[in-house]
Amino acid sequence: MAGEVIGVNTAIYTQSAGNEGIGFAMPSDTIVDVYNQLISPGHKVVRGSIGISFQPNLPSAVARVYGFKTGVIINQIGAGQPAARAGLKTGDIIVTIDGHAVTDGDDLVAIISVKKPGSTVDIGYLRNGQQAHATVTIGDRDKVIAAMNAADGQEGEGNESQPNGNVSPAKLGITVQDLPQGAPSGLHGVLIESVKPGSFADEIGVGNFQGAVITAVNRHPVHNVQEFQTFVGALHSGDDVVLEIVDPQRPNSGNEMLGGTLP
Repeated sequence: MAGEVIGVNTAIYTQSAGNEGIGFAMPSDTIVDVYNQLISPGHKVVRGSIGISFQPNLPSAVARVYGFKTGVIINQIGAGQPAARAGLKTGDIIVTIDGHAVTDGDDLVAIISVKKPGSTVDIGYLRNGQQAHATVTIGDRDKVIAAMNAADGQEGEGNESQPNGNVSPAKLGITVQDLPQGAPSGLHGVLIESVKPGSFADEIGVGNFQGAVITAVNRHPVHNVQEFQTFVGALHSGDDVVLEIVDPQRPNSGNEMLGGTLP
């Protein structure tokens, strides 16, 4: 109404190949920030990062099991990166940034990416149900991502050996085995051998992770088949179930959380 620019058109979705359809625009605040960076002495757009990764679109069962309504669970932290230096850990749940609530991963990225490298933010997070705060110095996203990718590429692979201790699919529909000898140092859990088609595990997506490792059931760390049997055996119809899964070839590359409610 005031004749002010609020966005700049970037794309259009159209079935006629013309100017009829749904238009998309970049917010004017973003355009101003990008423009000012491009005409600055550096002539480069720099985005902020704190050196973490997270899983978008978490199942609602995860929020219930981990005790939060909104926020972002950290599933990977780059060694030596801003979040790690500030004391944040994998599994921490970021709920605020500078006092503003973080709704989801998109919200977190939108807030952090516009911060200048070298500036600081106050991050409120939950750890084991307790709220805490950390002051994090923002890093240059390009440099942070490059460092994290390089670290992933240096991870070793364990020696293959015949595992043992099978568990029948039973309640969840998963057959698991103990980790083989020579598995990556520090890795714990049980190996996913097979997933029964149409089972609960299949429905929540475990079938896409055969050969991966389940490291926790409902926040309980799993170290062997016996522990897995114990945790699964205690589940009942109507219970929320959350499995934490990692790639054994890249155990430090972050975990995947799959969850649902047992029928």
